[in-house]
Amino acid sequence: MNLEATSIRTHELLEKIRGSITSGELKPGQRLPSLRDLSRRFGTSVTLVQRCFRQLEADGLVIQKQGSGTFVNPDLKFSGSKLIGLITSYKRDDIENYYEPLFDIAARRRVVPMVGVVNFQTEWKQTIKDIMMINPHGLLIDVAAKGFDLDELMSLVGKIPVCFCNRWEWYPEQPEGCAVLLDHVKMRTEALQWLINSGHERIAIGLHDNPPAPYLENCMQKAFARLKAGPGLRLIYVYSDDIDKNASGINKKLKDAGVTAMFAGSDNIISSFRKYCPAVADMELVGVFNQHHSRQQGHEFSSFDPCFEQIWEKAFDLLEHNSKEVVYIKPELIMRSHRILQEI
Repeated sequence: MNLEATSIRTHELLEKIRGSITSGELKPGQRLPSLRDLSRRFGTSVTLVQRCFRQLEADGLVIQKQGSGTFVNPDLKFSGSKLIGLITSYKRDDIENYYEPLFDIAARRRVVPMVGVVNFQTEWKQTIKDIMMINPHGLLIDVAAKGFDLDELMSLVGKIPVCFCNRWEWYPEQPEGCAVLLDHVKMRTEALQWLINSGHERIAIGLHDNPPAPYLENCMQKAFARLKAGPGLRLIYVYSDDIDKNASGINKKLKDAGVTAMFAGSDNIISSFRKYCPAVADMELVGVFNQHHSRQQGHEFSSFDPCFEQIWEKAFDLLEHNSKEVVYIKPELIMRSHRILQEI
């Protein structure tokens, strides 16, 4: 790797190595210099180099083999490939089956993904600037609106093609560009209608934030309007952010209301309520994202699989054709109950 030795910061070293890979200087399957070699060469720490390797592995550009070293991903094909950036607030450990299908589909479509993980509480603008310095052919954006101003975000992105993925919470604004989004309205309608059809009239709606994000609140109102329910239906909002302050109060609220079922905006919300609110123990439960929480043996509950494969496949299609289309993906409900889902 023909790089001049110098004192260097993390993102600078990351982009130098990334550039050596994407330019073809480092070939698919080629072994990278060791951590110690690179740390000496660039006058930096082994920890910094290790951090760069982890990010490159998350981006699908390298693979690390224990005892053998770090290698350029042998499946990369750069002739005619496109560089596509992903701006996301999901880390590798945050959610299952998010990055793996992205890298798999990207490899098959001759796309080189560059991942920028951002957090609205940190310097997220610099991460986006670093991605834009590499001149990607397009950009996938998957962030929650509560922490990212849309106008500010788009001013950093410039004029390259953009596809919003998975989340789209700038309600009532509609970002310019194409989008592949989870259909929150259909998902909530299906979950609630199933619980109603199963005989539940007191249903808790579990959310993270109090008050809920305007976009999700709007989705819930649209779902309510579609429900086929009797006059006895009552929906009770509860918030996982309030558990630390008032778990006993929430538990009493659920018991006093006679709640027998819960739909929550994520599996970990249900896990939190189960842990701190005994009233949830015998409820019929439906979550979102089909994570390990909903698959624990003896504690399973139904959950929606977000179908990230469909999201990434369609997003690459729209970017390739410079489309302005907005596509909604309805997650699949994975049933873990003796009851049969009735047609809505």
